[in-house]
Amino acid sequence: MALNFPGPYGVQIKYLTDGIEHVQNINCDVTNAPEPGETFDNITVRTKDGGSKDLDVAVDEWVALLAPFISDDTEFTVADLFEYTEESFERRWIASYELGVDGTSASAHTPAGEYVFTFRTYEGGVMQIRLEEGPIGTAGRFSMGAYGVGTPLGDLKLYLVGDNGWIIARDTSYPVQGLYMLLGQNEAIFKVRYR
Repeated sequence: MALNFPGPYGVQIKYLTDGIEHVQNINCDVTNAPEPGETFDNITVRTKDGGSKDLDVAVDEWVALLAPFISDDTEFTVADLFEYTEESFERRWIASYELGVDGTSASAHTPAGEYVFTFRTYEGGVMQIRLEEGPIGTAGRFSMGAYGVGTPLGDLKLYLVGDNGWIIARDTSYPVQGLYMLLGQNEAIFKVRYR
């Protein structure tokens, strides 16, 4: 099986839960060629419909969609943009963007809990988005098919697969279908917390 590398650009979103910093990595592409030290409002990401949007707007939209999955005692702190060397994991930092946004769920976070959102991509691959230590209720695998507009999962799904979506998979294609959400435990975080 071919190895899919990150990039061409990646956004790293950091968030802090009960003293542990988590990192979410997502892939994207940009329309310009920003140099290190540029600001997010001067960087534009490509959208699925062939358009573009400013990176600060895109990240603000994305964090707002993640917030309902995260407890209000967790803060999204900063986002960084990296440029990846083609067909490698090597990257160089381009820009940072302060967030300072709290989660919006009134439920307590689940230590070592994990959300995994799985999507089918245009090229037939699979893209996963991970989110750590949100308030996990019942563990299990749930189809995204039943979740529509107005629900946190439905809104997140429709944003990613919609024409204005900007997040791409490692196969460099856009997600086209929400498959399922997996609620469970992250073993690495469990070891940090309890061992």
